Amino acid sequence: MQVRPVQERSPAERRRGAAGRWVLLVTVMAVLVTGAAVGLHLAVPPTTSSVPAAPLPSPSPSPAAPGAAPTAAVPPAGAPVVVRAGDGPLLPGIGTGQVYAQSATAVFRVELATGRITRTPTPDLQEHTTFLAGRDWVLVKPRWSPGGVLVRDGQPASPLPHAFDAEGFLHAGPRGDVWGEPETGTDPMTTTTLRLAALDGRRVPGTTLTAPGSAGPYALLPDGDGGVLMTSGRGVHRLEPSRAGHTGQVRLVIRGDLVAAGGGRLLVSGGDRSGRCRLELLDQRDARRTTLPAPVARTLTARGGIGTDRDAYGDAALSPDGTRLSVTASEPASALRTHVVDLRSGRDSVLPGAGPEFNVNRQLAWSGNGRWLLALTDHRLRAYDTRTHETRDVALGGEPLLHLTTTHAPAW
Repeated sequence: MQVRPVQERSPAERRRGAAGRWVLLVTVMAVLVTGAAVGLHLAVPPTTSSVPAAPLPSPSPSPAAPGAAPTAAVPPAGAPVVVRAGDGPLLPGIGTGQVYAQSATAVFRVELATGRITRTPTPDLQEHTTFLAGRDWVLVKPRWSPGGVLVRDGQPASPLPHAFDAEGFLHAGPRGDVWGEPETGTDPMTTTTLRLAALDGRRVPGTTLTAPGSAGPYALLPDGDGGVLMTSGRGVHRLEPSRAGHTGQVRLVIRGDLVAAGGGRLLVSGGDRSGRCRLELLDQRDARRTTLPAPVARTLTARGGIGTDRDAYGDAALSPDGTRLSVTASEPASALRTHVVDLRSGRDSVLPGAGPEFNVNRQLAWSGNGRWLLALTDHRLRAYDTRTHETRDVALGGEPLLHLTTTHAPAW
């Protein structure tokens, strides 16, 4: 409805209308008294918003007439709403597990095996955040301000405990808990201490991780198995926890620059004796190393400077079986694009749409069996099939999507 500005009347006009207003006032009072009684019988019009409106309060439910069909329960304000009923797998051969996507005002839970999609309203959260999922929960934590929400499956969003307000990032812990990484500002030489806490904010006594400032500029990244990695110019290190009577250590895992992690593997780049980029895949379970073929290294090196500056290409994720790499890379004179590179053959597939310009969260998520890559491009959820090399859109209601995560992927 268009709002029109009120026009000011002259003093003469106001005097001429004074007597008429007394008559009008008496008439309006009579109408209001009558309307109050009649209004009790008027039906409340349905909302036209795609988000269910909050139900009107009622003193007590009215008993149903004998033989009458039961009335569907109206969900309370903020309760999860089923956007798509599950009637089969979301995509052919996608397997099991959950994927979570976040818009500015909601979290979507996608059950891969059944195709069921649930939307849970949240407060307006557009700041760069941690978006982290566990077995039956997902949390949203703003980086630079207090607050955030915790969404447990099937329940309304609840405030994140204030114990996490001082943390800049949260990383998945080993037993459904989280590591809190404090915001250290812009000083890359600061010693950082991470503390383990349960989802209710209670600290796990005596369990910490320490990244020493003497390591030089570094970044902290989850390893996908409940631990935290530290990357610096000296290589990739694992932070060993400190416990009562035991001082944590910083253990070198492999030299080189970390490109991506996933499925218990690390993809690391470095230079060989001739100065060419060399890519190695490390399996952390048996310490086995595999040097990728030269054509693969050349393909990845062309994707935004892999091997020289991680910030140049942004997001990257290894498939669970370690055979493919998804990477959001810069293109000359264009926006970021999402690529899927076969680490055996070097085949490069490009998803449609533009990736995010900058985000501290991963926008890529592999299905648990490695067949499908889910990615956010143009703020929409898209799925790439590694067998057919086709890309499909996954409709979540049309809201622009900001973040994406799964229960088995590192959130970095």
